[in-house]
Amino acid sequence: MQSDVKYINSGKLKKLPLVVMAMLKAPESFYSLFGVARMLGIPKATVAKFDKSNPSGVSELAPIAHLFVCFEEEGRKTWAIKKSHFDKWQRTGRVPKVSSGRPKTKPENCENWNDWIPKELATEFKRVVDNANKAAPHMKISYRQARFIAYQEFIDRRPNLK
Repeated sequence: MQSDVKYINSGKLKKLPLVVMAMLKAPESFYSLFGVARMLGIPKATVAKFDKSNPSGVSELAPIAHLFVCFEEEGRKTWAIKKSHFDKWQRTGRVPKVSSGRPKTKPENCENWNDWIPKELATEFKRVVDNANKAAPHMKISYRQARFIAYQEFIDRRPNLK
């Protein structure tokens, strides 16, 4: 830290942003953009041009540029990539596929009905559910639960059609 202070006090302010950007820390499970550049032998000046916007401008990083995540500390941005993604790319030469997240779990014995209903019917239904929730604040139900009740009532009122 002392050498950085001496460097800044010496009046060489042209390289100050690079010094500050190198000091920004990404989480431990990430490699910083400058660390990746150092590992790949990319000049620091080349990376510094694209550091504020996006690393996709660096031709050597173009295949994995979409895997970089932006971290912001005290108004300054730094880009980093997960260590596992970068290491896999270095090991295999192929860009790793990133999962969009955990898939939704489908409840047992359920079906998905995505229906479009007229706006008037939807507003009337919501009004009824809201009034029911106001009348019995100790027993609130959601719109989804009310839909299930409506389906069940529809079936119960037509025993001859079962």
